[in-house]
Amino acid sequence: MNTKTVTEKLNRSRTHARDINELLGICKGIAFDNQVNESEAVSLSLWLRSHPEIQNVWPASALNIEVNKALAQEKYEGTDLIEAVKKIAGENEISETVDLDTGEATYRETSTALPVEVVDSIEHDGKLFVLTGKFGIGTREECESMVALLGGRCQKSPTKKTSYLVIGEQRSADWAMSSSGRKIQKAMLLKEDGSSIKIISEEHWRYHCDLINQKI
Repeated sequence: MNTKTVTEKLNRSRTHARDINELLGICKGIAFDNQVNESEAVSLSLWLRSHPEIQNVWPASALNIEVNKALAQEKYEGTDLIEAVKKIAGENEISETVDLDTGEATYRETSTALPVEVVDSIEHDGKLFVLTGKFGIGTREECESMVALLGGRCQKSPTKKTSYLVIGEQRSADWAMSSSGRKIQKAMLLKEDGSSIKIISEEHWRYHCDLINQKI
């Protein structure tokens, strides 16, 4: 791959990240009052149309589908759309932890939940895992050790051979696009190309880990 091609790809990636971040900011604003009125839905649709370069990039692609469905209804409701907007933006969750020195409550932002799947079973033996986000159960290294103990292996980034992408319940500060990261985007693109990769939540993964440990 020549230098020009690499530079073009990097520039395109930066542009996508900037636009997706803007979209996430719009979603946060819309979700503030827990509803999406028809005017907001139309504005969202117009924004997506004015950014065709990311319409096939997750989460813009998923949101575009929901916006079109909502506006196509004979009588506008927006119930499913607000749920999609909230999941894409990531819902703020107040922690019960209080700083004893300052008296201030701490806040924890949850990861985006839209692409997460619920599967009947999660196999580890010989399977490849990718972890993203911050995990409530422990550090990234501790979670990778759990995968290894159950017979799986961890990768840095999703590939066609990846079996599972596990999303930590807390956002990672170094994620490129607020509540979602490039690993999630790449996994979504792999799925669109026919990959069997499963995108699962930390909670779901931990549940199946517990089931496996009970059988050992």
